[in-house]
Amino acid sequence: MISGREFIGMPIFSLDRGEKIGEVENLIFDPDQKKVVGFVLEEGGLFRSPEVIPFESVESIGPDVIVLKRGESLKTFSDEIDPKQVKKEGFNLTGRKVISDRGHEIGTVYDLEINEPTGAVTGIEVRRGLFQDTAEGKKRIDFEYIQQIGKDAVIVSETALEALAAQKGGLSATYQSVKESGAATYQSVKESSVESLERVRGKSGTLGATAREKKESWGKTAQQRMEEMRERSRSGLDRGRSEASRFWEDLRTGFERFRRRAEDYFDWLHSRLLQRRIEQSVGRRVSRTILDPSDDVILNQGEMITYIAIRRAKEAGVLEILLDSVVKENIFALRRKETQSAAEEIFAKRPPPPAQTDERLQKSA
Repeated sequence: MISGREFIGMPIFSLDRGEKIGEVENLIFDPDQKKVVGFVLEEGGLFRSPEVIPFESVESIGPDVIVLKRGESLKTFSDEIDPKQVKKEGFNLTGRKVISDRGHEIGTVYDLEINEPTGAVTGIEVRRGLFQDTAEGKKRIDFEYIQQIGKDAVIVSETALEALAAQKGGLSATYQSVKESGAATYQSVKESSVESLERVRGKSGTLGATAREKKESWGKTAQQRMEEMRERSRSGLDRGRSEASRFWEDLRTGFERFRRRAEDYFDWLHSRLLQRRIEQSVGRRVSRTILDPSDDVILNQGEMITYIAIRRAKEAGVLEILLDSVVKENIFALRRKETQSAAEEIFAKRPPPPAQTDERLQKSA
């Protein structure tokens, strides 16, 4: 399998002449066939139109280059497909919304999963946001769950949500891996301790048999040695259990510390971003009326955002709505207003011109 993004920029070589034809700029995806049916090449100059290579003309797809079959060269893909229209639209799913047939918004298409020999698209990779991708990793949806591919969205069945929930990635997969590794280590230590005990018991049994055979010669000395060996065996087993328990506790404590630090970092990052949005919004105006859950007006349309309004919106749980309603003023218009205000202030402070008429009258008198 190969991802669609790996094709972008991949060079294409001719098997006949061994020369480079061009590089892949985009893929042609046919929703009806559920496969990639061609490659769009990068334009070579100002007046060169985009060219298309059908997928059937490809001899092999390697990790670094694409090789064309013998006798194949650049040609028109189909009379029904205009290369310029292919260049413009790209037949690209990347960035389209992914929603379920029950109305749940899952995320956006990040990449395609493609079978190299046939070009069939076996699944799509979905991105759901920075925090969810970090915590759970990117999710993959098999093509069998896709019901419709439209201009604005990809519709999948509701059962795709169950498949996504079963996929583990990101910090969750790391936690699960560490947990399984710790359990395997504990099991290994436990099995090693049991094997050691069995070996000791075997040796003890052998020594016991030998001691019984030579009981008359050894007497109490042999029995004492056997008791000492049994005691050492029990001490070794207890020590192994204690060390395994301590190792598992240290591992669990370390991972819990790591999880808390990760949560604290994401909480801090979210608060910093929210505070920055608040600072940039204060002093600007809102594009619509902001209401609290009781339909009391916090700000009317066109009113200026103040810290009091921010606090009221935060207490009412509509702070995000208020911040999304900030009017984005043109920075050039703001600077022009500031310049005009400064000029008016300077001219207002200018002293009045001297009364020249009065001086002439005095001189003539």
